[in-house]
Amino acid sequence: DLGSGVVAEVLNPRPGTPVGESANNSALVLQITYGSVSFILTAGIEAETESFLALMGAGIESTVLKVTHHGSKTSSTAEFIDAVDPEVVVISVGANNSFGHPNAEVVGRLMRRTGGENIYRTDSQGNVEFITDGVELWVETQRWTLPMANCGEAFKTTSWRPKVYWISMPGASPRQLPQNLDQGPVTNG
Repeated sequence: DLGSGVVAEVLNPRPGTPVGESANNSALVLQITYGSVSFILTAGIEAETESFLALMGAGIESTVLKVTHHGSKTSSTAEFIDAVDPEVVVISVGANNSFGHPNAEVVGRLMRRTGGENIYRTDSQGNVEFITDGVELWVETQRWTLPMANCGEAFKTTSWRPKVYWISMPGASPRQLPQNLDQGPVTNG
């Protein structure tokens, strides 16, 4: 318990787990929960550890998935994505990286699960910040760019100013943005 209702749980590394072929599989995985909104932060784990975590079944479902290993082809398996069942994903990846991250197949799996409008990428949108009151979720990006799928008239033009997106959570009622957020353009996810 981190206080104020925020709970963090270490999902990996697990006590007594030997390091496999890749040190990435010993990377820290955290699940952070505040009210009905949760985040799974996956570091660089690969398919081996994803499979173990998916076998945990109930308990790893999260609202937001920080995509594993920059979206490389060695991670973000369909089994893991299904187990997490995210509403929103973020891919932390450098622009024009020499590894070709994120992998096109991984992006395809994520799009099928969440829709392109719920995929955020640091290579195109810069810093991505998630804000929650424990009921609803807002996403603020450093740059306003076209989402990966067309989700309405608001996204017909590209701009380089910050953008705030409101993600409608199941069972949540519409509310005003918290007072500390820039009252810029908002869309219902």
